[in-house]
Amino acid sequence: MRLIPPGTTANTAAGRYEATLSLMNTSFQTRKTYRISAMRGTTEVRGILVDIVRGRWALTRTDGTLAPLVAAADLPIQFHVAAPLIRVNEVESSGGVPGDWVEITNIGTTTQDVSGFVIKDNDDTHSFTIPAGTTVAPSAFLVLDVDPVFGLGAADMARVYSSTGLLVDSYTWTAHATTTYGRCPDGTGAFKTTTTSTRGTANNCTVPNTIFINEVESSGGTPGDWIELTNTGAGSVDISGYALRDNDDTHTFVIPAGTVIGAGAYLAFDVESAYGLGSADAARLFNTAGALLDSYVWTAHAASTWGRCPNGTGAWAAATSTKGTANSCAPVTPPVTLETWAGTNVITEVDELGAFSSNASGLMFEAGTGGAPDVLWLAQNGIGSIHRMLFNGTAWVRDQTNGWADGKHTKFTANNGEPDTEDLTFTTGSDAGMYIASERDNKANSISRLSILRYDVTGNADSLIATHEWNLRADIPPVGANLENEPAKRRAHRF
Repeated sequence: MRLIPPGTTANTAAGRYEATLSLMNTSFQTRKTYRISAMRGTTEVRGILVDIVRGRWALTRTDGTLAPLVAAADLPIQFHVAAPLIRVNEVESSGGVPGDWVEITNIGTTTQDVSGFVIKDNDDTHSFTIPAGTTVAPSAFLVLDVDPVFGLGAADMARVYSSTGLLVDSYTWTAHATTTYGRCPDGTGAFKTTTTSTRGTANNCTVPNTIFINEVESSGGTPGDWIELTNTGAGSVDISGYALRDNDDTHTFVIPAGTVIGAGAYLAFDVESAYGLGSADAARLFNTAGALLDSYVWTAHAASTWGRCPNGTGAWAAATSTKGTANSCAPVTPPVTLETWAGTNVITEVDELGAFSSNASGLMFEAGTGGAPDVLWLAQNGIGSIHRMLFNGTAWVRDQTNGWADGKHTKFTANNGEPDTEDLTFTTGSDAGMYIASERDNKANSISRLSILRYDVTGNADSLIATHEWNLRADIPPVGANLENEPAKRRAHRF
């Protein structure tokens, strides 16, 4: 700072400027007004008017009148010059777009001109100058991409200097943030690791909830029904005044004052002193502001308890009671009822010996209705055919009527090729259509052709032409030509 008129002295400290003006200075002229100014460079930051009237000194009051000063005395002068109301608000030191950046905000009530302001890290030779004509409106945010000039390190700082070299604000950190470092509230609060990066906008000051319902006892607990909470966060949380409710908003258990749940800890609350939990009910957790933090709904009492696995975050299932401790997360094995096998260990041949030398790959039993006989349908894949088997009192033999004596060869829809018939089934009955699973065309057996084919098996023709084909090649990964399309076969063998 320098004072006008010359010859006076000044000291500065933290925005306070002091000087002493001698009233005995003979260089001042009577009936003159002098302005005493505090200067930064060529800019006046504060000033007062001093008048000399008939050899006496006077200060000009704000209403224009004069306040006489004592002659032959020194006049102490003190200026308080406020720093610009700009604050570092958020810092990205690793992984920003397009690189590292510093965000500043205006906490004042008027627009701030930040032309020529300088951003530095912890090295005075690293300087990013804000372009001329740059202003920041009240509560607005300005992002400065410093990375073209310098990068911000894992242990570094962001400093803001005014155009006259005054340190306006700074923030120091010792490691990269997983997101960014930001103030909460914006501009005035303490710095912390942010929930998400909010470049150029207000910081997300919402604290993520880490308190969750972990286990519920709704029937037969000790001393009664209870709800267990867990803290999934890395620090302790004061849950004083939090509320536990069932599905009725009038049923409220308020957690006592002074209740703190540590990181990874479990606390069970005996809610039955306030209400009981029903067989079809809910457990709900509310914070002190009335916001719903977590809930679980069930439709019947658990055999023991309802619990989460993994603890605090996983799905709900019937659990072993672990009140106040981590859930066991071991599968709950349902009780097993053993029954005596109704059959015998006797093996009986159901068809004539040697009737099919090979490749009889699929069977489907159809019970007769309306006086019709039972039928055992058989798929043969080597020659691609369907056989209709009837029981003669001793064994199942080929039907000798309606062209079924040697089975019926199958064709694709265009009456060509030979499906490699692996399995067969029907829906409401064979008269509504027979469906086969084929893995390839035996006429081109080096190429996979996984298909489902439908046939009308009610006619007298010696061969069967498919009425529909559903080619599955586009729906499943490629397979070898002779990898069987047989999953249905193993489920369809019902005798």
